Amino acid sequence: MKGSGDLELRFRQLAEAAGLVEGDLERGLEMLARYRANPLAAAATLGTELEFTLRLDGVRVRGAVDRVAELGGGSVLVDYKTNRNLDGRLRDAYATQLRLYALAAGQGLLPGGPEPRLVLFHLPSGEAMEITPDPEAARQRVLKAAAAIRAGAFELGPEHASRPCFACAYRPACSHARM
Repeated sequence: MKGSGDLELRFRQLAEAAGLVEGDLERGLEMLARYRANPLAAAATLGTELEFTLRLDGVRVRGAVDRVAELGGGSVLVDYKTNRNLDGRLRDAYATQLRLYALAAGQGLLPGGPEPRLVLFHLPSGEAMEITPDPEAARQRVLKAAAAIRAGAFELGPEHASRPCFACAYRPACSHARM
């Protein structure tokens, strides 16, 4: 692994190329330092941005896990988040996402074995949150969403009530978009 000076220099170069302002750069460097302090940063990487197609009871789910790592003799599925704050609603939504990744791992669609640890890593705080696997809850969430899609029900659920529409890729086609 490169030294911290090399990483900071590369990060500064990338930030400058992306046109980030000084405050963004400093916040990014702080996040990088917090991440590097976590054992996950030094863990062996089995893959990043690994795509999969999972089939559950006739429903196809496509996804991509941020990182699969090997730590302490087992595999870890890591989902990185940069939200300023992770309230309970967001943690629940992201936990479901990781649980779906675990279903994919259980079907051999991701490297590292069928029973990985699940970690939600909040970069702004440096907090690594262990997520308890719940295959049945993840399966039921997929089936519920598929049933709503088949029924043409695209209304936002209560978990999205405060979510900003400007951040949604479907806003231009959504009849429920809040301006």
